[in-house]
Amino acid sequence: MERMVRKQLYITAQQEAGLKRMAEESGVKEAELVRRAVDALLAGGGRGGFRGEAWRRFVDSAEADGARGGASDGGGGGGGGRGW
Repeated sequence: MERMVRKQLYITAQQEAGLKRMAEESGVKEAELVRRAVDALLAGGGRGGFRGEAWRRFVDSAEADGARGGASDGGGGGGGGRGW
């Protein structure tokens, strides 16, 4: 597993609600969803947000983890300790 770097960020109340909802629905921790979103943004060139395939991979990975019962990465979104 790659070394993790702690980051703090500010999001809107609406973003928080959406992130929590997506985490609960998919069974993926909030921190993992944020990491995947950053990966998808970077894969899309970092300009103007997610692009086609990068966004599809992000959504598909969250849905797949939800179907498997969730990812256990130890990051935000509840339960467990840090895995890094």
